[in-house]
Amino acid sequence: MGKHGMTVKKYVRLLAGFVGNTVSVTKFERAFLEMFKAEQGDLDPSYAVLESLFEDVDAFHPNSKLHEEGNVSESVLRELARRALEKLASCKG
Repeated sequence: MGKHGMTVKKYVRLLAGFVGNTVSVTKFERAFLEMFKAEQGDLDPSYAVLESLFEDVDAFHPNSKLHEEGNVSESVLRELARRALEKLASCKG
């Protein structure tokens, strides 16, 4: 497995844990943002999927009482993560 596959695999594990409710939203948010900001590998074609999700994670706000227009709720973030996971699975080929 090349560097690309190993790099994408860590995102797939994190997304699967979050979508499956074994990773909390707080842990997911922190881990995803740290991983993506530190990314130096070539993730193409997965990069576009992860970049879009990065924007969604960045728009997440854990306190629903403080939500502003454009913020993403936990339930919406889980759905967006599920979709990203599906897209990453289709990029493996």
